[in-house]
Formats: sequence, structure tokens, C-alpha cells
Amino acid sequence: MNKTTRTLITATLALATATIVALGVTGTANAQVPQYQNRADAKRFAINYWTGRGERNPCTPVGGIHVHFYRFSRDPSLRNVFGYVPNFGSCDLYMNSDARWNWYKLCTITTHEVGHIFFHHHTPGQSASIMYPTFPNPVWGWHFSGCNYTYE
Repeated sequence: MNKTTRTLITATLALATATIVALGVTGTANAQVPQYQNRADAKRFAINYWTGRGERNPCTPVGGIHVHFYRFSRDPSLRNVFGYVPNFGSCDLYMNSDARWNWYKLCTITTHEVGHIFFHHHTPGQSASIMYPTFPNPVWGWHFSGCNYTYE
């Protein structure tokens, strides 16, 4: 066997091993957690939505807002919940990794929950509000306009 053939076989085995390891991680990790960039963008959009309305971010010199994903199905009382903030003003936001996420759902729920971090309560009488207590929203569904990407 020549050097080129050995190098090719070694590279192929390394790629196959990496693929098996990646498949194993994907199989055991939670596949419903949105990609990092989408999570970061949703958090940025949510913070910009509230600060753009003159709100002060209660988490800014403290270290920012932390978004955590975990399986709500482990707690029967949370099975139909997309996300929650444990206390108004808390800098921790918990999202349901059992949910089926897309961009609009992620951004909408993040914006709603960040509203709680900014001390906003639910607005059951205002169905067009981002703080309406149920989703999809009866007026705009999952397509909250604060989550639209704009390109310049």
C-alpha cells in the first residue's frame, strides 16, 4: 500500500468515526433545541423590542439574559408551556426543548418571556399584544412583526 492510499484510508476512517460520534451525540442530545445563532438572534430581537420602547434592561450590568432549554415533559405541569421566567426581573429564561421550534415561534416566545424579565404582566384583554397569555396569538398567530428580519 502506498502513502497516498494509506492517507486516503486514514482520512476516510477519521471521517466515518466523526460521523458516528456526531450521530451518537445527536441521538442522545436534545434535537429540539434551536441552533445557537437562532437563539442568539431571538434574544437580541426580544431585547431590542423592549428597549426600543424605552424599557430598561434589568439584566445589563448583571451579565445579561440567559436562555436555558430543557425538557418540560419531565414536569407534567409544564407540558403545554413553551417558556417561562421564574420571577419578574429574573435574568433566566427557560424554554421547552420538547416543543417544535421554528424561527417565528422561537422569537415570539422569547420576546414574550423577555417581557416578563422587563416586569410586564400578561394582557388578557389585549389580544394583539405580545404579552397576551396564550399562543398562537389570536390576531397574528406566530408571526409577531417584531421578529421579521430586515435586510439593508
